Amino acid sequence: MLSSRCSAPLATLLLASLIWGSCACLSYTQKNRALRQAALRGDLPRAFTLLQEASHLDAQGKNRLLYYLEKATILHHLQSYSKAEKAYHTATRLMKKLYTQSISQGALSFVINDSTMDYAGEPYELIAVHMMLALLYLQQNDLQRARVEARRVSTRLKELARSQDGGHGGVYHRDAFALYLAGVIYEALREYDSAAVDYENALETYELGYPGADIPASLVRSLYVVSQASGRKERAAQLKEKYPRILQGPHKNLRSGLWVVAYGYPVTPKVSKSFIFATGSTIIRYSWPSLPPFSPRLPHYDVRLRQKPYPLEIAQDMDAIARSVLEQRRLSLTLKNISRLTAKEYLTHRLAETHPLLGILGKIAAAFSETADVRSWSLLPSKFAVQRIHLPPGSYALSYLRRSVPTTLSFSIKDSEDLNIAVLDYASSAVPPQRISSLLKLQESSTKLAALIAALRQSSAAPL
Repeated sequence: MLSSRCSAPLATLLLASLIWGSCACLSYTQKNRALRQAALRGDLPRAFTLLQEASHLDAQGKNRLLYYLEKATILHHLQSYSKAEKAYHTATRLMKKLYTQSISQGALSFVINDSTMDYAGEPYELIAVHMMLALLYLQQNDLQRARVEARRVSTRLKELARSQDGGHGGVYHRDAFALYLAGVIYEALREYDSAAVDYENALETYELGYPGADIPASLVRSLYVVSQASGRKERAAQLKEKYPRILQGPHKNLRSGLWVVAYGYPVTPKVSKSFIFATGSTIIRYSWPSLPPFSPRLPHYDVRLRQKPYPLEIAQDMDAIARSVLEQRRLSLTLKNISRLTAKEYLTHRLAETHPLLGILGKIAAAFSETADVRSWSLLPSKFAVQRIHLPPGSYALSYLRRSVPTTLSFSIKDSEDLNIAVLDYASSAVPPQRISSLLKLQESSTKLAALIAALRQSSAAPL
Protein backbone atom coordinates (compact mmCIF):
# COMPACT_ATOMS: atom_id res chain seq x y z
CA MET A 1 0.00 0.00 0.00
CA LEU A 2 1.36 3.42 -0.92
CA SER A 3 1.88 5.75 2.01
CA SER A 4 -0.18 8.92 2.06
CA ARG A 5 3.04 10.95 2.18
CA CYS A 6 4.28 9.77 -1.20
CA SER A 7 1.12 8.60 -2.94
CA ALA A 8 0.01 12.02 -4.23
CA PRO A 9 3.35 12.99 -5.84
CA LEU A 10 3.72 9.50 -7.29
CA ALA A 11 0.18 9.55 -8.63
CA THR A 12 0.73 12.90 -10.29
CA LEU A 13 4.07 11.83 -11.79
CA LEU A 14 2.78 8.52 -13.07
CA LEU A 15 -0.40 9.91 -14.58
CA ALA A 16 1.41 12.86 -16.15
CA SER A 17 4.01 10.54 -17.71
CA LEU A 18 1.42 8.17 -19.13
CA ILE A 19 -0.81 10.94 -20.45
CA TRP A 20 2.23 12.65 -22.01
CA GLY A 21 3.14 9.40 -23.73
CA SER A 22 -0.40 8.83 -24.94
CA CYS A 23 -0.78 12.32 -26.39
CA ALA A 24 1.52 11.61 -29.34
CA CYS A 25 -1.40 10.38 -31.42
CA LEU A 26 0.37 10.55 -34.78
CA SER A 27 3.30 8.25 -35.46
CA TYR A 28 6.58 9.35 -37.02
CA THR A 29 5.46 7.76 -40.29
CA GLN A 30 2.23 9.76 -40.29
CA LYS A 31 3.99 13.01 -39.43
CA ASN A 32 6.47 12.43 -42.25
CA ARG A 33 3.87 11.64 -44.91
CA ALA A 34 3.86 15.04 -46.61
CA LEU A 35 7.66 15.19 -46.67
CA ARG A 36 7.89 11.70 -48.23
CA GLN A 37 5.23 12.48 -50.81
CA ALA A 38 7.08 15.62 -51.88
CA ALA A 39 10.28 13.62 -52.28
CA LEU A 40 8.51 10.85 -54.21
CA ARG A 41 7.06 13.25 -56.76
CA GLY A 42 10.44 14.93 -57.19
CA ASP A 43 9.62 18.21 -55.45
CA LEU A 44 12.82 18.22 -53.42
CA PRO A 45 12.74 21.96 -52.56
CA ARG A 46 9.28 21.44 -51.06
CA ALA A 47 10.55 18.38 -49.16
CA PHE A 48 13.40 20.47 -47.77
CA THR A 49 11.00 23.22 -46.66
CA LEU A 50 8.73 20.67 -44.96
CA LEU A 51 11.75 19.25 -43.14
CA GLN A 52 12.63 22.67 -41.74
CA GLU A 53 9.01 23.29 -40.70
CA ALA A 54 8.47 19.87 -39.07
CA SER A 55 8.00 20.16 -35.31
CA HIS A 56 8.91 16.49 -34.78
CA LEU A 57 12.24 16.92 -36.56
CA ASP A 58 14.87 19.36 -35.32
CA ALA A 59 18.58 19.51 -34.63
CA GLN A 60 18.17 19.25 -30.84
CA GLY A 61 15.30 16.89 -29.98
CA LYS A 62 15.04 13.12 -29.61
CA ASN A 63 14.80 12.78 -33.41
CA ARG A 64 17.87 14.89 -34.14
CA LEU A 65 19.66 11.96 -35.81
CA LEU A 66 16.71 11.52 -38.17
CA TYR A 67 16.71 15.25 -38.89
CA TYR A 68 20.29 15.08 -40.16
CA LEU A 69 19.75 11.82 -42.07
CA GLU A 70 16.65 13.15 -43.87
CA LYS A 71 18.35 16.50 -44.48
CA ALA A 72 21.47 14.86 -45.90
CA THR A 73 19.40 12.70 -48.26
CA ILE A 74 17.41 15.62 -49.65
CA LEU A 75 20.56 17.69 -50.17
CA HIS A 76 22.25 14.69 -51.78
CA HIS A 77 19.38 14.37 -54.30
CA LEU A 78 19.62 18.13 -54.88
CA GLN A 79 23.30 17.62 -55.74
CA SER A 80 24.31 20.04 -53.00
CA TYR A 81 27.17 17.72 -52.16
CA SER A 82 29.12 19.80 -49.64
CA LYS A 83 25.99 20.50 -47.55
CA ALA A 84 24.93 16.85 -47.77
CA GLU A 85 28.39 15.68 -46.74
CA LYS A 86 28.31 17.91 -43.66
CA ALA A 87 24.89 16.56 -42.62
CA TYR A 88 25.98 12.94 -43.18
CA HIS A 89 29.06 13.43 -41.01
CA THR A 90 26.98 15.05 -38.26
CA ALA A 91 24.74 11.99 -38.40
CA THR A 92 27.68 9.57 -38.08
CA ARG A 93 28.92 11.40 -34.99
CA LEU A 94 25.46 11.30 -33.45
CA MET A 95 25.15 7.59 -34.19
CA LYS A 96 28.33 6.83 -32.27
CA LYS A 97 27.10 8.89 -29.34
CA LEU A 98 23.51 7.62 -29.28
CA TYR A 99 23.81 3.95 -30.21
CA THR A 100 24.24 2.99 -26.55
CA GLN A 101 21.15 4.41 -24.90
CA SER A 102 21.37 6.09 -21.50
CA ILE A 103 19.98 4.36 -18.43
CA SER A 104 17.52 7.19 -17.79
CA GLN A 105 16.08 6.98 -21.28
CA GLY A 106 15.87 3.20 -21.02
CA ALA A 107 13.84 3.55 -17.82
CA LEU A 108 11.47 6.04 -19.46
CA SER A 109 10.92 3.75 -22.46
CA PHE A 110 10.18 0.91 -20.04
CA VAL A 111 7.38 2.90 -18.42
CA ILE A 112 5.93 4.62 -21.53
CA ASN A 113 7.22 3.38 -24.93
CA ASP A 114 10.38 3.14 -27.03
CA SER A 115 9.60 6.31 -28.98
CA THR A 116 10.38 8.39 -25.88
CA MET A 117 14.08 7.60 -26.33
CA ASP A 118 16.57 9.40 -28.54
CA TYR A 119 16.57 7.64 -31.90
CA ALA A 120 19.99 6.00 -32.31
CA GLY A 121 19.54 4.34 -35.70
CA GLU A 122 19.05 0.77 -36.83
CA PRO A 123 22.29 -1.20 -37.34
CA TYR A 124 21.80 -1.27 -41.13
CA GLU A 125 21.38 2.52 -41.09
CA LEU A 126 24.79 2.82 -39.39
CA ILE A 127 26.32 1.13 -42.44
CA ALA A 128 24.07 2.86 -44.98
CA VAL A 129 25.26 6.34 -44.00
CA HIS A 130 28.85 5.38 -44.91
CA MET A 131 27.55 3.77 -48.09
CA MET A 132 25.76 6.98 -49.07
CA LEU A 133 28.86 9.04 -48.29
CA ALA A 134 30.93 6.77 -50.52
CA LEU A 135 28.42 7.22 -53.36
CA LEU A 136 28.44 10.99 -52.81
CA TYR A 137 32.22 11.06 -53.20
CA LEU A 138 32.06 8.83 -56.29
CA GLN A 139 29.60 11.28 -57.84
CA GLN A 140 32.33 13.89 -57.43
CA ASN A 141 35.01 11.55 -58.85
CA ASP A 142 36.81 11.56 -55.49
CA LEU A 143 38.04 7.96 -55.17
CA GLN A 144 40.34 8.67 -52.24
CA ARG A 145 37.58 9.97 -49.98
CA ALA A 146 35.31 7.16 -51.15
CA ARG A 147 38.11 4.79 -50.10
CA VAL A 148 37.97 6.24 -46.56
CA GLU A 149 34.27 5.35 -46.38
CA ALA A 150 35.02 1.87 -47.72
CA ARG A 151 37.42 1.37 -44.81
CA ARG A 152 34.83 2.67 -42.38
CA VAL A 153 32.27 0.18 -43.72
CA SER A 154 34.61 -2.69 -42.85
CA THR A 155 35.39 -1.20 -39.44
CA ARG A 156 31.74 -0.61 -38.55
CA LEU A 157 30.72 -4.11 -39.64
CA LYS A 158 33.46 -5.59 -37.44
CA GLU A 159 32.25 -3.45 -34.53
CA LEU A 160 28.72 -4.73 -35.00
CA ALA A 161 29.94 -8.33 -35.14
CA ARG A 162 32.00 -7.87 -31.95
CA SER A 163 29.38 -5.92 -30.02
CA GLN A 164 27.67 -7.58 -27.12
CA ASP A 165 24.34 -7.79 -28.91
CA GLY A 166 25.84 -8.35 -32.36
CA GLY A 167 23.80 -5.47 -33.70
CA HIS A 168 20.39 -5.61 -31.98
CA GLY A 169 20.31 -9.32 -31.28
CA GLY A 170 22.94 -10.40 -33.78
CA VAL A 171 20.48 -10.23 -36.69
CA TYR A 172 22.59 -7.85 -38.79
CA HIS A 173 26.33 -7.47 -38.88
CA ARG A 174 27.15 -8.26 -42.52
CA ASP A 175 26.15 -6.11 -45.46
CA ALA A 176 26.82 -7.74 -48.82
CA PHE A 177 26.27 -4.66 -50.95
CA ALA A 178 28.36 -2.35 -48.74
CA LEU A 179 31.24 -4.84 -49.03
CA TYR A 180 30.67 -5.12 -52.79
CA LEU A 181 30.79 -1.33 -53.13
CA ALA A 182 34.00 -1.19 -51.07
CA GLY A 183 35.55 -3.79 -53.37
CA VAL A 184 34.64 -1.75 -56.46
CA ILE A 185 36.31 1.35 -54.97
CA TYR A 186 39.50 -0.60 -54.27
CA GLU A 187 39.49 -2.10 -57.75
CA ALA A 188 39.06 1.32 -59.35
CA LEU A 189 42.13 2.39 -57.35
CA ARG A 190 43.89 -0.79 -58.59
CA GLU A 191 44.29 -2.09 -55.05
CA TYR A 192 43.47 -5.61 -56.16
CA ASP A 193 44.29 -7.45 -52.93
CA SER A 194 41.94 -5.27 -50.88
CA ALA A 195 39.29 -5.53 -53.61
CA ALA A 196 39.55 -9.32 -53.60
CA VAL A 197 39.02 -9.49 -49.81
CA ASP A 198 35.83 -7.41 -49.90
CA TYR A 199 34.52 -9.15 -53.03
CA GLU A 200 35.04 -12.53 -51.33
CA ASN A 201 33.25 -11.39 -48.17
CA ALA A 202 30.40 -9.94 -50.23
CA LEU A 203 30.01 -13.13 -52.29
CA GLU A 204 30.02 -15.27 -49.16
CA THR A 205 27.29 -13.10 -47.63
CA TYR A 206 25.12 -13.36 -50.75
CA GLU A 207 25.70 -17.13 -50.94
CA LEU A 208 24.48 -17.58 -47.35
CA GLY A 209 21.14 -16.10 -48.38
CA TYR A 210 20.78 -12.33 -48.44
CA PRO A 211 17.38 -10.65 -47.90
CA GLY A 212 15.84 -9.40 -51.13
CA ALA A 213 18.78 -9.98 -53.47
CA ASP A 214 20.34 -12.86 -55.36
CA ILE A 215 24.06 -13.12 -56.11
CA PRO A 216 24.81 -10.33 -58.61
CA ALA A 217 26.46 -11.73 -61.73
CA SER A 218 28.52 -8.53 -61.87
CA LEU A 219 30.04 -9.39 -58.47
CA VAL A 220 31.15 -12.83 -59.69
CA ARG A 221 32.71 -11.25 -62.77
CA SER A 222 34.42 -8.59 -60.64
CA LEU A 223 35.92 -11.17 -58.29
CA TYR A 224 37.03 -13.23 -61.28
CA VAL A 225 38.98 -10.41 -62.99
CA VAL A 226 40.46 -9.25 -59.66
CA SER A 227 41.55 -12.79 -58.82
CA GLN A 228 43.36 -12.91 -62.14
CA ALA A 229 44.89 -9.46 -61.61
CA SER A 230 46.19 -10.37 -58.14
CA GLY A 231 47.67 -13.69 -59.22
CA ARG A 232 44.96 -15.89 -57.66
CA LYS A 233 44.75 -18.20 -60.67
CA GLU A 234 43.41 -21.12 -58.65
CA ARG A 235 40.58 -19.00 -57.23
CA ALA A 236 39.74 -17.74 -60.73
CA ALA A 237 39.53 -21.34 -61.93
CA GLN A 238 37.22 -22.25 -59.02
CA LEU A 239 34.90 -19.38 -59.88
CA LYS A 240 34.80 -20.39 -63.55
CA GLU A 241 33.89 -23.94 -62.56
CA LYS A 242 31.22 -22.83 -60.06
CA TYR A 243 29.67 -20.09 -62.21
CA PRO A 244 30.20 -21.24 -65.84
CA ARG A 245 27.18 -19.39 -67.27
CA ILE A 246 28.21 -16.07 -65.72
CA LEU A 247 31.86 -16.34 -66.74
CA GLN A 248 31.46 -17.61 -70.28
CA GLY A 249 32.67 -15.45 -73.17
CA PRO A 250 36.09 -13.85 -73.80
CA HIS A 251 34.92 -10.33 -72.87
CA LYS A 252 34.60 -11.43 -69.23
CA ASN A 253 38.40 -11.39 -68.98
CA LEU A 254 38.51 -7.63 -69.56
CA ARG A 255 39.39 -5.66 -66.43
CA SER A 256 38.54 -2.32 -67.99
CA GLY A 257 34.99 -1.13 -68.26
CA LEU A 258 32.18 0.61 -66.42
CA TRP A 259 30.54 -0.30 -63.11
CA VAL A 260 27.08 1.21 -62.74
CA VAL A 261 25.11 1.65 -59.52
CA ALA A 262 21.64 3.18 -59.46
CA TYR A 263 19.36 4.12 -56.60
CA GLY A 264 16.22 6.17 -56.21
CA TYR A 265 12.95 6.08 -54.32
CA PRO A 266 12.86 5.78 -50.51
CA VAL A 267 12.18 2.80 -48.29
CA THR A 268 8.74 1.61 -47.26
CA PRO A 269 7.85 3.37 -43.96
CA LYS A 270 7.22 1.35 -40.83
CA VAL A 271 3.70 1.24 -39.43
CA SER A 272 2.33 0.35 -36.02
CA LYS A 273 0.09 -2.66 -35.60
CA SER A 274 -1.85 -3.15 -32.42
CA PHE A 275 -4.86 -4.71 -30.76
CA ILE A 276 -6.75 -3.71 -27.62
CA PHE A 277 -8.52 -6.02 -25.22
CA ALA A 278 -9.86 -5.88 -21.68
CA THR A 279 -9.37 -8.30 -18.81
CA GLY A 280 -11.60 -7.42 -15.91
CA SER A 281 -10.97 -3.77 -15.09
CA THR A 282 -7.72 -3.64 -17.09
CA ILE A 283 -7.38 -2.26 -20.62
CA ILE A 284 -4.43 -3.75 -22.50
CA ARG A 285 -3.04 -2.50 -25.80
CA TYR A 286 -0.28 -4.46 -27.49
CA SER A 287 1.61 -2.71 -30.32
CA TRP A 288 4.51 -3.69 -32.53
CA PRO A 289 6.33 -2.16 -35.56
CA SER A 290 5.74 -3.69 -38.97
CA LEU A 291 6.51 -3.14 -42.64
CA PRO A 292 3.61 -3.34 -45.11
CA PRO A 293 4.00 -6.13 -47.72
CA PHE A 294 4.72 -3.75 -50.57
CA SER A 295 7.62 -1.72 -51.88
CA PRO A 296 7.65 1.77 -53.38
CA ARG A 297 7.50 2.08 -57.15
CA LEU A 298 10.81 1.57 -58.88
CA PRO A 299 12.29 3.50 -61.78
CA HIS A 300 13.23 1.60 -64.92
CA TYR A 301 16.70 0.51 -63.86
CA ASP A 302 18.12 -0.06 -67.35
CA VAL A 303 20.92 1.72 -69.14
CA ARG A 304 22.01 1.78 -72.77
CA LEU A 305 25.46 1.89 -74.27
CA ARG A 306 25.82 2.25 -78.04
CA GLN A 307 22.15 1.35 -78.40
CA LYS A 308 22.58 -1.90 -76.49
CA PRO A 309 20.46 -2.29 -73.32
CA TYR A 310 22.07 -3.41 -70.06
CA PRO A 311 19.51 -4.30 -67.38
CA LEU A 312 20.64 -3.63 -63.82
CA GLU A 313 20.44 -6.24 -61.04
CA ILE A 314 19.06 -5.51 -57.58
CA ALA A 315 22.05 -5.86 -55.25
CA GLN A 316 20.53 -4.29 -52.13
CA ASP A 317 16.93 -4.21 -50.92
CA MET A 318 16.74 -2.09 -47.78
CA ASP A 319 13.07 -2.98 -47.28
CA ALA A 320 13.89 -6.68 -47.22
CA ILE A 321 16.74 -6.10 -44.76
CA ALA A 322 14.52 -4.00 -42.47
CA ARG A 323 11.77 -6.62 -42.64
CA SER A 324 14.26 -9.40 -41.83
CA VAL A 325 15.66 -7.49 -38.84
CA LEU A 326 12.17 -6.81 -37.50
CA GLU A 327 11.18 -10.45 -37.88
CA GLN A 328 14.27 -11.73 -36.10
CA ARG A 329 13.79 -9.22 -33.28
CA ARG A 330 10.13 -10.10 -32.83
CA LEU A 331 10.74 -12.30 -29.76
CA SER A 332 12.88 -9.72 -27.94
CA LEU A 333 10.38 -6.96 -28.75
CA THR A 334 7.52 -9.11 -27.49
CA LEU A 335 9.27 -9.88 -24.22
CA LYS A 336 10.06 -6.20 -23.70
CA ASN A 337 6.44 -5.24 -24.43
CA ILE A 338 5.12 -7.84 -21.98
CA SER A 339 7.47 -6.57 -19.29
CA ARG A 340 6.38 -2.97 -19.90
CA LEU A 341 2.69 -3.92 -19.87
CA THR A 342 3.21 -5.77 -16.60
CA ALA A 343 4.96 -2.77 -15.05
CA LYS A 344 2.21 -0.40 -16.20
CA GLU A 345 -0.48 -2.70 -14.78
CA TYR A 346 1.32 -2.87 -11.43
CA LEU A 347 1.78 0.90 -11.19
CA THR A 348 -1.79 1.78 -12.20
CA HIS A 349 -3.13 -0.86 -9.78
CA ARG A 350 -1.19 0.69 -6.90
CA LEU A 351 -2.41 4.12 -7.99
CA ALA A 352 -6.05 2.92 -8.01
CA GLU A 353 -5.75 1.69 -4.43
CA THR A 354 -5.36 5.26 -3.14
CA HIS A 355 -6.91 7.28 -5.98
CA PRO A 356 -9.65 5.25 -7.73
CA LEU A 357 -10.48 7.93 -10.32
CA LEU A 358 -6.83 8.57 -11.14
CA GLY A 359 -6.37 4.81 -11.34
CA ILE A 360 -9.01 4.58 -14.06
CA LEU A 361 -7.48 7.48 -15.98
CA GLY A 362 -4.04 5.93 -15.53
CA LYS A 363 -5.20 2.63 -17.05
CA ILE A 364 -6.64 4.42 -20.07
CA ALA A 365 -3.47 6.50 -20.49
CA ALA A 366 -1.31 3.37 -20.06
CA ALA A 367 -3.19 1.64 -22.86
CA PHE A 368 -2.95 4.53 -25.31
CA SER A 369 0.72 5.25 -24.49
CA GLU A 370 1.59 1.71 -25.61
CA THR A 371 2.52 2.53 -29.22
CA ALA A 372 5.20 0.95 -31.37
CA ASP A 373 8.31 2.91 -32.28
CA VAL A 374 8.12 3.21 -36.09
CA ARG A 375 10.87 5.74 -36.55
CA SER A 376 13.39 5.12 -39.30
CA TRP A 377 15.47 6.91 -41.93
CA SER A 378 12.43 7.38 -44.14
CA LEU A 379 14.22 8.84 -47.20
CA LEU A 380 16.94 6.19 -47.34
CA PRO A 381 16.90 4.73 -50.88
CA SER A 382 15.05 1.44 -51.01
CA LYS A 383 16.85 -0.37 -53.84
CA PHE A 384 20.40 -0.30 -55.19
CA ALA A 385 20.86 -1.86 -58.63
CA VAL A 386 24.17 -2.61 -60.33
CA GLN A 387 25.78 -3.74 -63.58
CA ARG A 388 29.33 -4.21 -64.81
CA ILE A 389 29.97 -3.58 -68.49
CA HIS A 390 33.29 -4.92 -69.79
CA LEU A 391 34.72 -2.50 -72.36
CA PRO A 392 38.06 -1.92 -74.10
CA PRO A 393 39.74 1.50 -73.93
CA GLY A 394 37.86 4.25 -75.75
CA SER A 395 35.20 6.95 -75.43
CA TYR A 396 31.60 6.11 -74.60
CA ALA A 397 28.23 7.64 -73.74
CA LEU A 398 25.83 5.96 -71.30
CA SER A 399 22.14 6.84 -71.61
CA TYR A 400 19.26 6.28 -69.19
CA LEU A 401 15.91 7.78 -68.19
CA ARG A 402 15.79 9.88 -65.01
CA ARG A 403 12.23 10.80 -64.11
CA SER A 404 11.28 10.17 -67.76
CA VAL A 405 13.97 12.60 -68.91
CA PRO A 406 16.65 11.15 -71.27
CA THR A 407 20.05 11.62 -69.62
CA THR A 408 23.50 10.96 -71.07
CA LEU A 409 26.75 10.37 -69.22
CA SER A 410 30.00 10.53 -71.21
CA PHE A 411 33.16 8.78 -70.03
CA SER A 412 36.50 7.49 -71.29
CA ILE A 413 38.42 4.32 -70.55
CA LYS A 414 42.11 5.14 -70.65
CA ASP A 415 43.79 1.73 -70.51
CA SER A 416 43.18 -2.00 -70.06
CA GLU A 417 42.86 -1.71 -66.25
CA ASP A 418 40.72 1.44 -66.07
CA LEU A 419 37.43 0.81 -64.24
CA ASN A 420 35.03 3.76 -64.39
CA ILE A 421 32.21 4.11 -61.86
CA ALA A 422 28.85 5.68 -62.73
CA VAL A 423 26.47 6.58 -59.89
CA LEU A 424 22.94 7.18 -61.17
CA ASP A 425 20.54 8.95 -58.81
CA TYR A 426 17.06 8.31 -60.20
CA ALA A 427 15.45 10.40 -57.45
CA SER A 428 17.44 13.51 -58.33
CA SER A 429 15.52 16.28 -60.06
CA ALA A 430 16.75 18.99 -62.37
CA VAL A 431 16.52 21.93 -59.97
CA PRO A 432 18.17 25.17 -61.17
CA PRO A 433 21.35 25.96 -59.15
CA GLN A 434 20.05 29.39 -58.15
CA ARG A 435 16.92 27.76 -56.69
CA ILE A 436 19.00 25.37 -54.61
CA SER A 437 21.19 28.23 -53.39
CA SER A 438 18.14 30.27 -52.37
CA LEU A 439 16.66 27.28 -50.56
CA LEU A 440 19.81 26.64 -48.54
CA LYS A 441 20.06 30.27 -47.48
CA LEU A 442 16.69 29.87 -45.78
CA GLN A 443 18.00 27.04 -43.65
CA GLU A 444 21.09 28.98 -42.58
CA SER A 445 18.93 31.67 -40.91
CA SER A 446 16.68 29.59 -38.68
CA THR A 447 15.43 32.59 -36.71
CA LYS A 448 14.09 34.20 -39.89
CA LEU A 449 12.98 30.99 -41.59
CA ALA A 450 9.23 31.28 -40.96
CA ALA A 451 9.09 34.86 -42.20
CA LEU A 452 11.15 34.07 -45.30
CA ILE A 453 8.99 31.07 -46.22
CA ALA A 454 5.83 33.14 -45.82
CA ALA A 455 7.29 35.88 -48.02
CA LEU A 456 8.38 33.42 -50.69
CA ARG A 457 4.94 31.82 -50.80
CA GLN A 458 3.33 35.22 -51.40
CA SER A 459 5.58 35.88 -54.35
CA SER A 460 5.26 33.36 -57.18
CA ALA A 461 8.27 34.90 -58.88
CA ALA A 462 10.62 34.27 -55.95
CA PRO A 463 12.48 30.92 -55.88
CA LEU A 464 11.84 28.49 -53.01
